[in-house]
Amino acid sequence: MAIFKQGANYSPTKNTSTTQNQLPLQKIIAGRVTDIVLSPDHPKYNEVGNKIGTIFFQPIPVSNNVNIPNSLSFASPLNFHTVTYPVVDEIVNLIESPFNLNTSENNKCFYYLSSVNLWNTPNHNAFPFLTPANSKTFIKAQLNSPTDFSQGEFIEQSNIRGILPQMGDTLLEGRNGQSIRFSNKKGNPITYIRNGQDRTTPSSGFENITENVKNDLSSIYLTSTQKIKNLTLVDENFVSYSTPPITPSQFNLPQVILNSDRIIIEAETDSVLVSAGKSVGLFSNESINIESKDINIHTNNRIRLGSKNAGESVLLGDKTYDVIEFTLNVLKILSDTLTPNQIYPGGAPIPDASTQALTSTISQAIETVKEKVLVNIKSTKVKVE
Repeated sequence: MAIFKQGANYSPTKNTSTTQNQLPLQKIIAGRVTDIVLSPDHPKYNEVGNKIGTIFFQPIPVSNNVNIPNSLSFASPLNFHTVTYPVVDEIVNLIESPFNLNTSENNKCFYYLSSVNLWNTPNHNAFPFLTPANSKTFIKAQLNSPTDFSQGEFIEQSNIRGILPQMGDTLLEGRNGQSIRFSNKKGNPITYIRNGQDRTTPSSGFENITENVKNDLSSIYLTSTQKIKNLTLVDENFVSYSTPPITPSQFNLPQVILNSDRIIIEAETDSVLVSAGKSVGLFSNESINIESKDINIHTNNRIRLGSKNAGESVLLGDKTYDVIEFTLNVLKILSDTLTPNQIYPGGAPIPDASTQALTSTISQAIETVKEKVLVNIKSTKVKVE
């Protein structure tokens, strides 16, 4: 146990002014976490004043110089806004405060700092009991609450590695391969946000690792001048471009990179707007699908389908319909005019059988086209200008 004095001794019941020579006596002790309250269903939730995150602890080492009543063998997080909740059997540093709203006994309580980094691993730093005391035989660390099984189970992951930092980094790491790193390359800022470490990381070892945008489970990178050399797209041939863009691995200007097995962008009540100074590229190994009640495509230049060099023109449906209908009507008039045509063998008029057969066939064909083809030739969904 370490005890730090700041100035003269301090009595919480004595009215003293805080001066340079009269500051409170503060104790910092180490304690092993024996239980933690993470749910109102915990059987001791009311006992600790309804404070989520409160831990029960055993002082280390147990000393007669540390008098902690049983009713005070618990501690709350020192910082409410940023908390890493310890797991059972981790060692935490605790600071004694003379101010306690829950008890009048010596008017004191304890608040805990972060867990002690015993094993230099982000997953957990639990230190199990020795069996028997002072021997070198360990029992398995508890890790979870022994009294409340509704708080979720913490499962040890032996392959979780810490992030390898570089000079000047600010790091925030979770227990299961999550991390945020504020870093730099030659003084230029870069931010790595990672959820789940490299899935190819070996299952044993304690060496620190770096982020891997292609193998980490989900990543967000915010760059300034850095090239992310292992970042590739599913297709970088860019065959639809007259001037292909710079590939992501060679781009060295500020960019935002999102990478995961699936990416969802949803605007609940308004719009998703995608804008680019040059182009918006969509690439897929299989298909690109667009589903909507209404699709509008506007351009001040040409629209090319099938190839960047496409030159064949798309026919305007309504105008093409009018031309076909007009042509069919003219043919129908011509057919009707020729139908009564006669010939005069021997000077007596008789119907021209060959002409009637031809015009009858033409008339039937015209009616079939108008009734079965022309009425369905115009799309009710796709419109062009």
